[in-house]
Amino acid sequence: MLTRVTRHLRRTARRHGEGGQALIFVLIAVALLGTIPIAIATTTVDQLPQTTRNLNYEAAYEAAQAGLNDYLQHLDANEGYALCTASSPSSSCTSNSALTGWVQASSSPLEYYSYTPSDTNGQVTLQVSGKAGTGNTVVVRTFSYNIDPASSLDDVYWSNYETLDPALGGTGCSVYYGQGSGPPNSCVVVFTTGDVLNGPVFSDDTFRMCGSPTFDDSVESGNIYNTNSGPSAVYVASSGCGSLSPNFNGGTPTKVGNQTPRTSTDDLAPARNYGCFITGGTAPNSLSTVTVTLTLSVVSGHTQVTWSGSGAKVDNATSNTSNCTSPINLNNLTQGLIFVNGTVKISGSMTGALDIVTCGTSTDDSTKSTACTSSDPSTNPSNIDVTGNLTYPSANKTMVSGQPVSDSSDVLGLVASNFVEVTTTSNVEIDAAILALGDSFYVNNWNGGASYGTLSVFGSIAQDYRGPVGLTNGAGYTKNYNYDNSLQTVFPPFFIPPNGATWTPSSYEECGSGLSHSVLNTPQC
Repeated sequence: MLTRVTRHLRRTARRHGEGGQALIFVLIAVALLGTIPIAIATTTVDQLPQTTRNLNYEAAYEAAQAGLNDYLQHLDANEGYALCTASSPSSSCTSNSALTGWVQASSSPLEYYSYTPSDTNGQVTLQVSGKAGTGNTVVVRTFSYNIDPASSLDDVYWSNYETLDPALGGTGCSVYYGQGSGPPNSCVVVFTTGDVLNGPVFSDDTFRMCGSPTFDDSVESGNIYNTNSGPSAVYVASSGCGSLSPNFNGGTPTKVGNQTPRTSTDDLAPARNYGCFITGGTAPNSLSTVTVTLTLSVVSGHTQVTWSGSGAKVDNATSNTSNCTSPINLNNLTQGLIFVNGTVKISGSMTGALDIVTCGTSTDDSTKSTACTSSDPSTNPSNIDVTGNLTYPSANKTMVSGQPVSDSSDVLGLVASNFVEVTTTSNVEIDAAILALGDSFYVNNWNGGASYGTLSVFGSIAQDYRGPVGLTNGAGYTKNYNYDNSLQTVFPPFFIPPNGATWTPSSYEECGSGLSHSVLNTPQC
């Protein structure tokens, strides 16, 4: 009996112990369940600012893009805007608040941008910051963009018409192949045996060829009047040509969209404000054209421009700090831009970035901002005459198979309202981006009856009419044109491509996040 009672008491004790443990487990579970909402709420509250910052991180990028687009609009309207900084002397520049502080891009979400541009050897760089958010959720991101014209200097040879310039006696030449009855045979200018073009070639006209000229890169025509199919939409044999077997080493010639040539220059105002404006007469209503001789030389690693001309003087804006007294030291100019109201005779050697522009004008308003208008080449010529070799230092050129292909250190622009002429009669080399706005690049004694050797061009050629440099009978020059690949990204100051300029970013990198990296603190990418 005693044994039974003992067993009963033990079982009862065990049941009471298990009940206490169960109660403890229930209380613990209830406590845990009570803390879960608190934990969730706490986590949510803690993560909310981080989530907001993540959203602002993306919004800051969008704000920076808004700043980039704003700057590109300014640049498309005026390429001289690349020189606008917070300390710029031009009121049209400093009126842009984005150069000195934050400009609101959006109110929902709250976004701002600020930017600062720079122009080095023709390469425009824009550092732009985007800011989004308020208080402790503010995010600032800064980017650096390299900006180039979308229509860059892509061709070693570019023309509008493949015919003789009317100013050179080309009567009835201002028509394209296939337009009506086409131009007379006397208008046609031909590529022939011995001509070598190493780089992309384009014309809004159809090319005429004879013999075996060599094209080492693409050959394209945008002639909307030539309805031929295949390569004959790009080139045809010239009249009376005995044989035609051109070497197209760059592939089959192709038909592409036509391009609109430039007809005028707007570099007068930038030259007065940032470079050198050389003219005769007195502003604003008594300007006169002059002939100026420029001799380029490299002195202590920098370009020096010695100039002279009867009646020629510097007529810069009063805010322009550039010293344009002869000799001009290129490294002392705000921008390497020399504008001559008249004609330039030029030769020598140079390094760095320089643009020579000519145009003839007789009036200018008091703000010195009137764009120059094209001149009549028969009565008031505005030309660039190349009187001898015009070269970059050999050490700066990249050579392939004995021919130059690139020079990222040096770039010379020759922009003439009328003609760019070669006036020498011996082997000559011209290292430059050449643009004859209203007329041609040509040899002014092309029909002299003698052989002058080889005309070597390293850079690019763009012209309204095809300029003759030699004849199929052996007179004049044989062509050796090599494209400077650096013109894809490095171009002369204020040099506008023949088919206009629409600027676009070619590359970018992020400088960093945070206010310390904003353009207001001059970050270094």
